[in-house]
Amino acid sequence: MVNEQALEPFLESLKKIFEAMNAKYDEAASFYGFQCDGCDENCCKTLFYHHTHLEFFYLKKGMNRLPPETKKQVFKRAVEMATEAIQNADSEKEHPRIMCPANLKGRCVIYEYRPMICRLHGIPSEWSFPQKTGVNRAVISSGCEEFSRQCNKKEYFKFDRTPLYLKLSGLEKQLKEHFGLEKKIKMTVAQIITS
Repeated sequence: MVNEQALEPFLESLKKIFEAMNAKYDEAASFYGFQCDGCDENCCKTLFYHHTHLEFFYLKKGMNRLPPETKKQVFKRAVEMATEAIQNADSEKEHPRIMCPANLKGRCVIYEYRPMICRLHGIPSEWSFPQKTGVNRAVISSGCEEFSRQCNKKEYFKFDRTPLYLKLSGLEKQLKEHFGLEKKIKMTVAQIITS
């Protein structure tokens, strides 16, 4: 069992990393003039997986700060999403487009506590990781469909996620060592909420 008081310094450090992610995203969005609001391909309908204990605990903290009625509503929606049908669709690599349980009336009710991909999705970006050969290989993301509609012809803004990922993975390593956490995580928001 993870002690909440001992967990808090890690979550405060994560908050700072997330603030840096938000600032970099805002810088890129401003460069492009990109407005992420109300598109039909809403990324809140995308089945994202989250892989860190940090995000798990941070999202749980956000859930615990919701008003009781809102928390109840989000939990109910999360239970509905964590159904056998979704699990089967996932195993078949067919990802259903279902609104995230934390999105109520078009807005994320745990916005301050949302996971990393929810903060960075949509804007073209790149990240690199060393290969066994010692050579870094860049992975480039083109951005979401709404970005393409609004900004496709604009010059590329170098949005390198690598330093942010390294900080997050370093903090995750410290957290796992501190609490003796060995199990890997691969969970949707719905699965985190209902666990």
